[in-house]
Formats: sequence, structure tokens, C-alpha cells
Amino acid sequence: MLIKNMLPVFICLSGVFLCSCDKHKLLIAEREQVESEINRMQAETKLLDDKFLSLKVDASSARVILDRNNTELTHKNAALEQELSLLSKKCSDGEGVVKSLQPKLESYKSKFVR
Repeated sequence: MLIKNMLPVFICLSGVFLCSCDKHKLLIAEREQVESEINRMQAETKLLDDKFLSLKVDASSARVILDRNNTELTHKNAALEQELSLLSKKCSDGEGVVKSLQPKLESYKSKFVR
């Protein structure tokens, strides 16, 4: 009688163990994938470090130079944007003049062009 009652328990436990084996395999595969991604990123980082070291540039001075260049480019960009807005204003003013002269031009054409 005890054995008959234990049979469903064994079936349930075997199902749990089989499911957990699948999870274990999935976790191992995921871990291997993550480890390979880590190795790839470490190799990429090492390659970038080697490229940077091959430039023979001091990192602290490179940062100062890049910051200075960034500041200069920001100022140049601001000046160009200001000049662009001035030119845009001149263009719209010119278009206004052309539109105001358009009726006079049409009347001139109608009088003298035949």
C-alpha cells in the first residue's frame, strides 16, 4: 500500500528533476554564451588599448588636447550658426524685396514687352 502511494510521488519528483536538468543545460549554455561575449569584449578592449598605446600619446595630455579642440569647435560652430542666421535673415529680406518688386516688373513687362 505504501508503495502504491509512493508511485505518484516518484513520478512527480522525476518530472521535477527532468525539468531542472533542462534548466541546468539552458543555464550552462547561457553561461558559455556570456563568457564568450566577455572574452570577445576583453579582446576588443585589448586591441583598442594596443592601438592607443601605439600612438605613443600621454592619456592626460590627450584629454586636455581633445577638450581644447572640443571647445574651439564649439565656438566655431556657434559663430557659424550666428552667421547662418544672419544670412538667412538677409535671404528672407531679399525675398521680401523681390516679392514687393514683382508687381512693378509685371506691369513693366506688360507695357514694353510685345
